[in-house]
Amino acid sequence: MKHRIWVRLGIVIAGLTVGYGVYGFAAFVLGVGHMNPRLPRYYKELSLLLQFLPLMVSALAWALWLFTLKRYWLWLAGLTALWVVLSIPALQAALPYLPPGPPRHP
Repeated sequence: MKHRIWVRLGIVIAGLTVGYGVYGFAAFVLGVGHMNPRLPRYYKELSLLLQFLPLMVSALAWALWLFTLKRYWLWLAGLTALWVVLSIPALQAALPYLPPGPPRHP
């Protein structure tokens, strides 16, 4: 194989490894927010819509950028990741305004 193919393969493998770590950690952080025993009503729906869905779009765009090197996939990955980062404090600030949820018993 040519040197260029090996370099490209190394970039893809390194990018997938970094992406796995970053997106795995982000999903873990968002998942910890769902462990609160006194979550307000509609928190899960808002979190899925405002955080998890954009996180998955960002991960898919990151993988597509790695394989195609099209700049718009990188922009989409970065902008949706920024959306997730900004939605975390926004959703936390909205918690007092959401109606109380049903009690969860362990």
